Amino acid sequence: MPHRHLEDLSAPELEELRERAVHAQIIERLGTQLMEHGFEDVKPLPRARVPVIKFRDPETGISCDICINNSLAVENSKLLRDYARCDPRVRDLIFVVKYWARRRKINDPYRGTLSSYALSVLVISFCQTRDPPVVPSLQNWCLQAQASE
Repeated sequence: MPHRHLEDLSAPELEELRERAVHAQIIERLGTQLMEHGFEDVKPLPRARVPVIKFRDPETGISCDICINNSLAVENSKLLRDYARCDPRVRDLIFVVKYWARRRKINDPYRGTLSSYALSVLVISFCQTRDPPVVPSLQNWCLQAQASE
C-alpha cells in the first residue's frame, strides 16, 4: 500500500489511526506498570495488528496476553471457559499440552508455531472425538437446541 498523507485520509480512517495511537500508548504504559510490579518477560507489542502485551506471572509462571478492543478474543475465551465447565479434565489437559509445547518451544505464533488458543482448540477437538466423547460439540448442541424450539 503506497504512503498516503494525513490530508488524504477519510474521517473513519483518521479515527482508526487515532485509536491505534491511543492503544499503542496504553500498551506501552501498561508494560511499564507491569515491569514496576515485578512481572517477568514483559513484551509490549504496540504496533502489532492487534496491540498486545505479553508477560509472565512470576508466582505461577503462567504466561498472559492483554490486548485492547479485541472482541473476538473475549468470545474465544468464553468458548474455552464453557468447554472447561463441561468437564474439568479438559482444562487440565489444555494446561498440560500448553506446558509441553512451551518446553519444546513450539508455542509461539510469532515464530511460526502454534498459539495457545490453537493448542486449546486441538485439545478440545481431541476430547470431542473420543468414544465416548469427553465433551460435546457446543456448536452442534446449540444448533440442535435451536432446531427443537
